[in-house]
Amino acid sequence: MHELPQGQLTVTAPGWFGAKFMAPIVAEYLDQYPKVSVATWFMDRVVNLIEEGVDVALRFSELQDSSMQAIRVGSMRLVICASPSYLEERGTPLTMADMAQHSTVAATGVMPGAEWRLKPGSHAGNILKLTPRWTCTSNETAVAAAVAGHGLTQQMLYKVADPLAEGKLRIVLPQYEPEPLPVNLLHREGRHASMKVRAFLDLAKERLQALAELHA
Repeated sequence: MHELPQGQLTVTAPGWFGAKFMAPIVAEYLDQYPKVSVATWFMDRVVNLIEEGVDVALRFSELQDSSMQAIRVGSMRLVICASPSYLEERGTPLTMADMAQHSTVAATGVMPGAEWRLKPGSHAGNILKLTPRWTCTSNETAVAAAVAGHGLTQQMLYKVADPLAEGKLRIVLPQYEPEPLPVNLLHREGRHASMKVRAFLDLAKERLQALAELHA
């Protein structure tokens, strides 16, 4: 078991990130190791690795469980953005006080209760409570609504990287960004991890550390 990657590997990651970034890594891993099969759980809930039999998890958070091993692969910014057309029509907010004059789009999967995280110690407080104009159940919908000009939204950078690069969204209020979230690969096997886990961790670490979104 410790000489050749074989058997089934189970990997979990947040839904959007998993589909966009982890799936290509899994495909490359399967191409390299024909005796391994992979089950991917790309979903927006916290999976218990031990109770649910998961080998590797990608998490946007500090390591809370001392029984897990963590490999840091980067960090993730949480940004506020809006479309150029919206900002041209409604103006660009310069302070949190300006937010009272703006429409917001909130995804319940980002911050329960329509709250945005802000920079610790900011005069606006660490949390901005919102009454969104548009509340969505998915981040994909929230990003699409912001691109279409329906208001400001707060998202992890990877979710808006493409529309930002294409000029469809602009970042605003960067001075209120909270500290970036650590991005870790978690596993539960420690130094004696099986070859299938070690091989995947090595590949995933290399590929994830090369992502611009994790080092912006």
